[in-house]
Amino acid sequence: MIFIDHLPPSLLTWFTLRNYGFSDATEIFHFHLRLHRGVRLWPRHAGAGLRVATARILRRAWQIYVAHVFLFTIFLAEISYVATSFDNPLYSEEMGIMDFLKQPDVTIVQALLLRFRPVNMDVLPLYIVLMLSLR
Repeated sequence: MIFIDHLPPSLLTWFTLRNYGFSDATEIFHFHLRLHRGVRLWPRHAGAGLRVATARILRRAWQIYVAHVFLFTIFLAEISYVATSFDNPLYSEEMGIMDFLKQPDVTIVQALLLRFRPVNMDVLPLYIVLMLSLR
């Protein structure tokens, strides 16, 4: 359903939740993630003690952060390669990395602080914040 919600309006998109409620499939997915963490995993972590539970959550948030930085680097390399290979700057503009190409030093710092998020790269920073909010 998340994929269908990102398609242009068509007959198929009328059968998704965004047309019949206050949220779309993405918000329901995030709610499900929080519910799963809270109901299923928190008692197991909390039984080991608050310090151990906090350490496990922080470790998981760190793992997600490292994955985000790794994927961000690959994403920038791919889009930069495609934009230069086809000599079309519109690829860079459409994917939201023009700021990186203009000011790479500032943008890298912003990306490490989770403030710079190109197109479709905003999910992992959200998960990091959600994980940290479980502490």
